[in-house]
Amino acid sequence: TIDFGAVYQTGTISIIGVTGQLVVSYQFVKNQKVDVKFKGMAAGVYLVRAEADGKKALIRVLKD
Repeated sequence: TIDFGAVYQTGTISIIGVTGQLVVSYQFVKNQKVDVKFKGMAAGVYLVRAEADGKKALIRVLKD
């Protein structure tokens, strides 16, 4: 779960593999928290890109 700390009108969460390939993308409307599912994905390093109401963040995640 990603908690933005505030309710955002619109946003996108993208999970990107280390090769730069988009694995999955979630869009949300009027949410503060978004559940991100890694189930079924191979172990490894992923980048999670969050964009909401003009703000951006990039988080590195290790799935084991």
